[in-house]
Amino acid sequence: MEIKKIIEELKNGNLIFEQLPIKMRDCEELAFFISRFEKGRHFKFISERLKNDEYFFREIIESENTSLIFHASESIKSNKSIAILAVQRNSSAIQYFSEELRDDIEVALEAIDFIDGSALNYISKRLMCDTEFIDQALKKCYHVLAFLPEEYRTNVDLISPYMAVNGLLYIHLSEELKQLEDFVLQALKTDPHCLQYVPFKYRDNKKIILDIVSREGDMIKYASERLKNDFDVVIEAVKNDGASIRFISDELKDNDYILETALNRSPYIVESLSENQRNNKELMLIAVKRWPKTLMYLSDVLNNDFDIVMESVSQNGLMLEFAGEPIRNYEEVVQIAVSNNGLALEFASEKLKNNINIVSSAVKNNAEAIQFTSLKL
Repeated sequence: MEIKKIIEELKNGNLIFEQLPIKMRDCEELAFFISRFEKGRHFKFISERLKNDEYFFREIIESENTSLIFHASESIKSNKSIAILAVQRNSSAIQYFSEELRDDIEVALEAIDFIDGSALNYISKRLMCDTEFIDQALKKCYHVLAFLPEEYRTNVDLISPYMAVNGLLYIHLSEELKQLEDFVLQALKTDPHCLQYVPFKYRDNKKIILDIVSREGDMIKYASERLKNDFDVVIEAVKNDGASIRFISDELKDNDYILETALNRSPYIVESLSENQRNNKELMLIAVKRWPKTLMYLSDVLNNDFDIVMESVSQNGLMLEFAGEPIRNYEEVVQIAVSNNGLALEFASEKLKNNINIVSSAVKNNAEAIQFTSLKL
């Protein structure tokens, strides 16, 4: 029976992989299918040869199925190059490798990254006392501090040099060190995300917040309510990230200048604006110039507005679908739309689908547009 047929039978439940002859369970194509089928539930039944095949497991790892290493041979689980490849794809994959590799500095450092510290649960305890590993790990992953001896969280001189490299270490400091202004300011300087963890007085400090939102606009969500209503702070935040408008005070959300700034920076925020704001032609024209899909979110009034629709379809002809019915009968608008994308002819009025100039422009742009012409043409 050919492989494709076997795969279909397995999918349909007419065959059970573990009951197949060893010759079939030794087939790489079939085994690779099994690695993805039903979350790899039957993978443990592949042949012993494949469980020991380095090339085969490299393919498995490349396909992001690192947990299947659990079923590999001891030889594979002791292979350093495979271990490094696996932990680069999924840091927690280190748990499936030999004790020797979990005690290897190179493998361990590859397994941890700036945010993901899951591998730290499986790295050998010896490494947590190894000064070379600690030195590199503290610079690379803030979670490591939670696994180290208490002195690293309480000794100012010991941890201070690392704060300049990895500000998020602040999260795991002792409560006493978290109150030290030098540590707070260093953490905020190194990583704006630390703002959510620092004492309130820093989140209510305008100078500090201005600096942070100029680097990471959406960090305004952790500022005090007073500063979320401060024009200077808010405008700095939306200049950096228009979507940060979600976190500012309701009063400033209706400020046209702030809205204009936010839309220029992140026009897609139009979908979260109020109905009243989406009825403002001046603001929506700003948005549609930056993001033609704005037309999808506009009122019946503005999706029939000549200026707005023309701006949208000139960038993306298919946006004609979201224009109002009346304006789909404007020859000038439809001509621009089909010249940009011939398939926009589908959304033209029936009258214009029978217009030889419009249809000619559409099929010239895309021959498949012929399907949307009138029967007459």
